[in-house]
Amino acid sequence: MEEKEIDLREIFQIIWKRKGTIILVFLVATVTSIIVSLSLPKIYQAKAVLMIMKPRGTLSMKGIGFGYSIDTYKMLIKNDRIEKAVIETLHLNNPNHKIDISTLDKMIEVEQIRDTELLSVSVENKDPLLAKQIVNCISEIAVLESQKIVNKQIDDSKDFLYQQLKDAKRRLKKADDRLLEFKKKANLNTLRKEIEIRLQEKGKFEIAYSDSKMKEKEQEARLKELKNQLDKRERVIAISRSLVEDPAFQQVVEKVTDSELQSVLNLKIENEEINETYQGLDREYANTLVSLAELRTNLENLEKNLKKNEKELGILHKELAEKEITLEQLERDHSLATKTYNMLCNNYEGSQIVEASKIGILKIISPALTPEKPIKPKKRLIVAIAGLLSLMGGVGLAFAFEYLGTDKS
Repeated sequence: MEEKEIDLREIFQIIWKRKGTIILVFLVATVTSIIVSLSLPKIYQAKAVLMIMKPRGTLSMKGIGFGYSIDTYKMLIKNDRIEKAVIETLHLNNPNHKIDISTLDKMIEVEQIRDTELLSVSVENKDPLLAKQIVNCISEIAVLESQKIVNKQIDDSKDFLYQQLKDAKRRLKKADDRLLEFKKKANLNTLRKEIEIRLQEKGKFEIAYSDSKMKEKEQEARLKELKNQLDKRERVIAISRSLVEDPAFQQVVEKVTDSELQSVLNLKIENEEINETYQGLDREYANTLVSLAELRTNLENLEKNLKKNEKELGILHKELAEKEITLEQLERDHSLATKTYNMLCNNYEGSQIVEASKIGILKIISPALTPEKPIKPKKRLIVAIAGLLSLMGGVGLAFAFEYLGTDKS
């Protein structure tokens, strides 16, 4: 079969040739769409705006109806209980309306307004007044239901907090009694004063011990020096004298003759005398020995006292450390019990404030008004679409007729 080529000129010739057919199809479709759009029922939309409440400050309490997801709020508004209450309130199940829960659920649309904490609740209906009434009724009942939810959670929270508060108060009283009883029995101030006294005694003992040690070294050095001096001296001194020097023989010498005098003069008397210097050094040496012995005895006593003092200080320090650790633990327990009690008191007071405020998690910001213009049907859009489709169909039909005519020829 020979291939046929069609250029734009031929296309325009065909369209111009079959313009009657195209215009007829366009007019029929346009008139039909106008008649259909005029016969369609008018649908009106009523819309209300709700705000998701998020209290701040003392009204903000964990676990009391705040912080749900958007889907949760949508389900809160579109649930069977609220829809049933709306039907009963507005008598929508009577013969004039015949609206049940399933039908009403399809009529309600809940959407979040972008980048806000607002929800849009809308209803479409043939009756604009009824659409407004349904939206406002849904909004009011949803707000009341949200208040019931919050109040129920507040009651549960208050009961829980009250019980916790009683337990915290009992723990605080117990911690307070234990702390006071320990402070009375521990006598930490007395213990610290006793340690201070022992430290002062230790200081005195150490000073006395140091002085005694210095004196001991001095006494030892003196003792060594005296020993050296004694070793260099004789205990007894030998004395040799002439007989005439002795007073006892003076009278005898006077009676001796000259011939005998020379012989008498040559006579010597020898005797021994105690060395007084030696005797003095010896006495000092003995006294120094006694003094050194007493000093060493004193040093031994001081050493014993120091050891005893250090032992007692060790016992006192250990006792004080143990009591201070116990005191610190008791004070920490008391502080924790106090903070817990105060926190629970604040939470309990906060729950009372929330309860008194009658706050819900939803609030009506803008109630629905009676819509004046319908949103459906969109007549211009219907006619425009019908006209566009009819033009396309008319052109297609024109080409079909042209093709069939050419084949027959």
